[in-house]
Amino acid sequence: MPDNFFQNLHDRISYRAKWHNYNCGMYFVTICTKNREHYFGEINNGVMNLSEIGKCLHEQIVKTPEMRADMNMEIPLFVIMPDHVHLIVTIGENQYNTPTCGETTHCRRNAL
Repeated sequence: MPDNFFQNLHDRISYRAKWHNYNCGMYFVTICTKNREHYFGEINNGVMNLSEIGKCLHEQIVKTPEMRADMNMEIPLFVIMPDHVHLIVTIGENQYNTPTCGETTHCRRNAL
């Protein structure tokens, strides 16, 4: 990793909604590859054939809730495409998103 890799990390644009506290809930996440390169595999005859990177991505998505048990997280649905991945991520109440004064958190688990 280059020495200046994290140099402009905090200069990035945030796409988070200013009106939402992100304490807990259900989120639809899309992650695209750089330049929309087909790193994750190819679709042949209507079937997604994962590349080695795609297989690794699949494994990491499946393992993430277990690796981050402290987040009370689930990924009930996801789909890997050649150049992007879609995920539904649910985050329940946990030690990192406890309510502040006058605020309550109501997490809707199993809403899908």
